[in-house]
Amino acid sequence: MGIRRSSVVVRPVAGVCVIADARLSPNPSESAYVGYEIIWKERGVVKRYLGTVDARDILQSTIDVEKSPRFDNLRYVINDFLGADSIDATGLDVDELAAIDRGAFATNPHVRIAVVTVSELVAQLTTQYVRSPVNVYETRLFSVLSDAEQWLGARVDRR
Repeated sequence: MGIRRSSVVVRPVAGVCVIADARLSPNPSESAYVGYEIIWKERGVVKRYLGTVDARDILQSTIDVEKSPRFDNLRYVINDFLGADSIDATGLDVDELAAIDRGAFATNPHVRIAVVTVSELVAQLTTQYVRSPVNVYETRLFSVLSDAEQWLGARVDRR
């Protein structure tokens, strides 16, 4: 059972806190659940994108993680897009995302970022982010979660 606060659902799962953005689809005729889950681990966080993902989801999930007091002790972030049915990155400014991360770098310069996806669009956006002159975090792209886990020295429960 979760606690609903505005559009956010918070529910404990196997000892970790999962935060899911529960906004409904912008198209009222669709009943699709869209957004992301934030799963906090001991030394990292997994942002699991689900359903239809848009630029707001990507930016907001980044802000949600980096404004948390737990961010100070993180060593990794996994952006898992494997559960995303579609990506609408219209309006996503990769340099803006990198600038948000640059601000967080002042608090925690030890974070490494893994992006897990089979989407060509997400791969292109990740490459753009890595090449951004504003980017400060080491970031790598993977198509398989276990490869990202190995690089980060982390183990992610897929439940």
